Amino acid sequence: MIALCAPASSHPDEELQAMSGEFLDARNEIRVIAQNIHDESGHIADDEALPDNVRDVAEEVHQLGHRIDRSAHDIRHDIDNGEYDSAKAELDHLKALIVEISGPAHDLEDMAPESHKHHADQIHHDVHDLQRAFQSFETLFYAYVGDHEFAEPVHADKDDMSINERLLELRNNIRAIAQNIHDESEHIADDETLSDDVRDVAEEVHQLAHRIDRSAHDIRHYIDDDKQDEARAELATLKALIVEMNGPAHDLEDIVPESHKHHEGQIHHDIHDLQSTFQSFEALLNEWLDTKDEPVAPVEEPHTESTPGFELIFAVAGLLTVAFLTRRK
Repeated sequence: MIALCAPASSHPDEELQAMSGEFLDARNEIRVIAQNIHDESGHIADDEALPDNVRDVAEEVHQLGHRIDRSAHDIRHDIDNGEYDSAKAELDHLKALIVEISGPAHDLEDMAPESHKHHADQIHHDVHDLQRAFQSFETLFYAYVGDHEFAEPVHADKDDMSINERLLELRNNIRAIAQNIHDESEHIADDETLSDDVRDVAEEVHQLAHRIDRSAHDIRHYIDDDKQDEARAELATLKALIVEMNGPAHDLEDIVPESHKHHEGQIHHDIHDLQSTFQSFEALLNEWLDTKDEPVAPVEEPHTESTPGFELIFAVAGLLTVAFLTRRK
């Protein structure tokens, strides 16, 4: 259930400025979770071997996942532009969509056949994560726009997080940044009033952002499944894609007209965020791989000492046997 928060006094401006990074992270987390739901439900909705009623429910979840992603995307621009009334309306819309997705997501968990249970279970898990993420985002939203102040959400200490949890957090940030670049470049690539050369470069950035998002999506499963070789190979792919994007993204900076400079400026900013986040992710993933590659010390068999005098007993028994046979002869 999504809780409502009660208003109080406002933050000083300097605290609002410091909070902007955390606020953006909370919004990015919503986008990543929504995209995960969109992807997982697509596996069910697109499988023609399943009954129509199952596919229909999965398609409903699939579309809602997309709409939640778009709403979280749009709310950022309203805030950046200082259009707080529009931002508040979008926040209410986002909340309504998250409430709406809960029903079909839980229905899907009951209806999905065993062959697709893992997708339905992941959706169920992500819906609860989405509700939690929205609560944090809503709190930060009202504090950020200066209308209300709520108790800030309690975040886990980084030192208390497992390496897998920290990897997932960084991977989610990569996906969120890639999705931002994907969206911003789309505004340029789809504008038919622009010249073909500008649109072509924007389309190249657009496609690379999608591939980066997919690569970061895939690498999670390799980590979760303890597939070190696949994770290492996907890391190399992800790195190559980010390097490849750098060229056309900076080319776009030189050729985009003034009317679309705000989109290009956001792409340029996000590219540097992407590179920085990837460096942290790469270092931590290599640390994870090193722990997996460490040889496991063989377990020594417990040493059992022989019973004192056993050898002597057998030796004496042998001598007695020889003596007995000699006397018989």
